[in-house]
This record gives sequence, C-alpha cells and structure tokens, in this order.
Amino acid sequence: MDGRKIFRSDVDNIRQRCRFSPASTTGEQATALRLNILHQMIDDEILMRRAEKLGLLATDEEVDRKYNETKVFPLR
Repeated sequence: MDGRKIFRSDVDNIRQRCRFSPASTTGEQATALRLNILHQMIDDEILMRRAEKLGLLATDEEVDRKYNETKVFPLR
C-alpha cells in the first residue's frame, strides 16, 4: 500500500461505528471482526490506487453535482 500504515486505532474506530458490532464483543469474534475490517481497508486502498492510476477518481465538484442531481430526481 505504498508504505501507508493502518493502525489498530483506525480499525477500532471503524469497529466502534459498525452497527453490527456490539461493544462487548470479545475474544475470537472481536479478532475476526478486526481482521475483516483490516482486509476491507486494504481492499479499499488497492481499489482507490487502481482507480487513481486509471483516472477514474471523481473530483469534489463531480460528486457534488451528481449528489445534487439525485436530490432533484430521486431514485424510486
């Protein structure tokens, strides 16, 4: 990942926000959840790097414009 570090605190922050993760999860379940989150973070970073290399990243303006379009014409 080009030397970018993922800290345990990053994983734990996501875990805390996860609505499917009770705060009392411990032991093997907690470890499995942390590993799943870590794998997803790595996959997301790889996909973002590939998208960047292919020129597929949207600008903030493009995202805002698309968002505003969906507000005017919501999906049904």
